[in-house]
Amino acid sequence: LAFGLSSFFPWYFLENLEALPFSFNIFIFISQVMIVGISLPLWWGGYQLGGYIMLFQLAILGIYSIIMEIFAIQTGWVYSAFEYGDIIGTTIAGVPWTVALSWLPFFTFSLGMVMYIKRWQYRILWGTIFLVWCDVVLDPAATEMGFWSWEISEGFYNVPWHNFLGWIFSSAGAFALWELLPISMPYSQYTGRNICMFSGLLSLAFWTGMNIWLGFWIPVLAGLILIIVGYTIGYTSSVGVRTS
Repeated sequence: LAFGLSSFFPWYFLENLEALPFSFNIFIFISQVMIVGISLPLWWGGYQLGGYIMLFQLAILGIYSIIMEIFAIQTGWVYSAFEYGDIIGTTIAGVPWTVALSWLPFFTFSLGMVMYIKRWQYRILWGTIFLVWCDVVLDPAATEMGFWSWEISEGFYNVPWHNFLGWIFSSAGAFALWELLPISMPYSQYTGRNICMFSGLLSLAFWTGMNIWLGFWIPVLAGLILIIVGYTIGYTSSVGVRTS
């Protein structure tokens, strides 16, 4: 709740840059530190779930997200043509280095909700649904605040519908890739899963809060429902051994 309310400050200062008590470069630096900080629980939780092998697997997924974004930026495919602003850090081939750290919390949050499902086909299906659901909360606010901009600004709160089709494709690819990676241990470490999912809860709280300040009520509702569903499934249900 506190983290969600803290979204007021970036919203206010991005709307009123003249009110910033320091330079915009410092604001960008704080934004990057915040992204790194949010990602820390998923790395610690991942280590508890599967040690260094699990961390290696998460790093592979982070690289996957960067590659997908570079491909999308350079070709205009996947998500529809767009470009990043300068708020979230230095870019590599047009993609900020922080993208992997800001995407992974949503992935591990979704993973935590589906890892108890025994059939891999359903893990991919439901993981994709939850990950795209996260984007419904993220993209409207991030677009409005200038984190990135679209060549065609129309659709769902100025986010092209094509973007969500792209997220279905990339999300399914991410979970399919995860299924192909070696498993270091059964997903039975309850505390590790909770910590791993906590990064996603923080991200969802932040972006839900941002949507509140912007008055984007459909993303707000989507965020609140997803937080409740994620907490209910991820923090109260038992985790079985992952099998095919």
